Parts: sequence; C-alpha cells; structure tokens
Amino acid sequence: MRGVLSEALVEQASKDKNFIVLSGDHGYALFDELRNTSPNHFVNVGIMEQSMVGMAVGLVSVGYKPVIYGLASFVPMRVLEQIKLDVCFSKSPVKIIGDGAGVVYSQLGNSHFCVEDIGCLMTLPEIEIYTPGDANEMRVCLIDFFNSNRPGYLRVGKADNPSTGVVPKGIEPYFTNQTNNSSCIVSMGSMNGISAKIAKQNNLSHLAVLKLKPISHNVVDLLKQFKRLIIVEEHQKIGGLKSILLNEFSDKNTNIPECEHFCFQNKFVHKCGTYQYVLSEHNLSFIQLEQRIKKLC
Repeated sequence: MRGVLSEALVEQASKDKNFIVLSGDHGYALFDELRNTSPNHFVNVGIMEQSMVGMAVGLVSVGYKPVIYGLASFVPMRVLEQIKLDVCFSKSPVKIIGDGAGVVYSQLGNSHFCVEDIGCLMTLPEIEIYTPGDANEMRVCLIDFFNSNRPGYLRVGKADNPSTGVVPKGIEPYFTNQTNNSSCIVSMGSMNGISAKIAKQNNLSHLAVLKLKPISHNVVDLLKQFKRLIIVEEHQKIGGLKSILLNEFSDKNTNIPECEHFCFQNKFVHKCGTYQYVLSEHNLSFIQLEQRIKKLC
C-alpha cells in the first residue's frame, strides 16, 4: 500500500510542476523515489507540523498543490486547530496524509496511537476523509483524493494487513462477499481484509467503505436490507464508522438494523507490544475477531 502511495506522489510530481510534498520529518524511504526523480517537489520542513499546515495554505495561495505528510498521531491530531482555521475555513485544497493511523506503531505507546482522528475531523466543515485498506483501495482513493478541489485527509493504517482480494470499481462502498444471510459485516481501512476473510468463512456479506466523508449517498440502500450489521473499525467507538452510518440512517428516516460494534473502547491502552497484542487489549486482534463473529453466527 505504501508502494502505491509512493508511485502516486512521483506520478503527480512528474505531470504537474506545481505539485509539492511537505513532510514533518517523517516518511524517509517513502519519499526516496520522489527525492531522486523530482527533488524540487519535496521539502522536509522538520518537526514543526503546525507551521507546515500554514505553509501549505500559503503555497495554495500562490498556485501550488501541496500535500502534507506526517504520522497520524501528529498529522492530523497535533494540528487540528490549523486544519480547522487555516485549511477548512479558507477551503484550501490542501491534501493531508496521516500515516500509521490506528495502532500501527504499537511498541511506541499512546503518543503514537491514533484511534480518534476520524471523529475529530468529521466535525470540521469542507474536509473529505478516505480510509483505504490495501493497495487496490489505495489506488482508487488516490484518484479521488487528488482530483478533488476540497481539503482531504488520507488515513493510512497498517500497510501489510490482508487484502480483501477484490478490486473496487470506484470510490463507492463495495461488497467483497454477498450472501443471503441477514447479517453483514461493514468495515473500513485496516479492518477490511480480515473482515472480508471472516465474512467468507461464516457465509456473511461484507461491505468495505473507502470514503467516509462525504459517505456515499447509497450506503443506506446497500445496508437497509440486512437485519444486523457487524461494524468493525480500528477507531474509537465514538465518531467513527458506526457513528457515521447511524447518522446516515437517521438522516434518511430509515429504520436502523441491529448493530454489533467491534472497535476501540473509550479508554487508553497502558501497555505496548506487537500490533496484534495492542488490538487484543480491546478484543480486536484478528483471532479475537474471528472468534467473536463466529460466536455471533
């Protein structure tokens, strides 16, 4: 998935002289090819993320098309005020990439965990939010991400998680598996691959969501046929995928199916370890998910 992102940045730089990437002293190998082929399109501004956002908005005002990159625990979390007032208020089409979202940096502790970013950004006007989970989904998201003239946030989770095995045809939510079962798993980002696997194992439908804001106008139509939704996300229980879906059902005055929600609870993880270990602190390790969903079925 990171390889696809690297290729896309190089491609954008090669075809647009005004394209520029700003990094808050993160990324390193991700930008090797960009630095080698288009060195004038990359700037490491150093550990000054707040200023980096302001720089990007200034660059927009003189014709540039900036991307700002950082670890999600810092971009967007450390720079929410700047994103709100500098980017969103001015409707500047700054593209924000938050890498390592969720608990990818599991051994570095809470300072590097990021399971509340979507909830924070959903409240801000103008910004669009993308959550690819594998290389195929990343390609689809990047097309929409770069073509939009609005501010955008690309949430990049654990890059080596399983793929759904299905190539999405566009940015719309897509089924990786469809059955006659009355239950459907709905997931986003890093949980799409494992959710697709579990769905197939248990004869369930599975819907993968790629763009959360604005979420597809037809997501309610896709899901209202089911009696139960099993929502899986590497995010806080507040403000994430479930909140977004329930808001959509409510806004359309459509009956909400029964919901089971597998997510991060509203508490901190006080121990570090492997990625699967940190997930397990919230009953979200892949083994736990398989067992919990199988028990439901």
